[in-house]
Amino acid sequence: MISTFKVAIILGIKDKQKFIKFGTVGFIGYLLAIFMIRVFRNAGLPEFFSWLYSTEIAIINNFVLNNIWTFREAKIGGLKKTIIKFFQFNLTSAGAVAIQSIFGPIGVKIVGVNFDWLVLAVVVVFLVLPYNYIMYNVFIWKTWKVPFLNKLLKRV
Repeated sequence: MISTFKVAIILGIKDKQKFIKFGTVGFIGYLLAIFMIRVFRNAGLPEFFSWLYSTEIAIINNFVLNNIWTFREAKIGGLKKTIIKFFQFNLTSAGAVAIQSIFGPIGVKIVGVNFDWLVLAVVVVFLVLPYNYIMYNVFIWKTWKVPFLNKLLKRV
């Protein structure tokens, strides 16, 4: 029974490996973002811009790490293609930038700057993570095939 349980756990983890990698990259991005929010805030930037700029830095970090690790089987190669995909990635991440730049400062205003780490965690886990995972799989690395979107995009 214990062996069966171990096998089930191992297979479950292997099956979810991409999501685990994605989450790890996101956590690294989270740590970078909270660090940069504080750097920008201490430099005197308004709260909105502190969140905006730190989010963009985390997005750049996440693009690089996701490309070389999470989605390496679909890795984007070549300078021109990488630059084009980065702009697409940034465009699909615009929702994340908006989410964090709006809800971050609102959350900090409600609970205080001492809890910016908690505000960022809540915003990322409940709003940004689901949004990004869908956008990355559908539009960037195209690991999910969405028939109606494929038809729509072919028309454009």
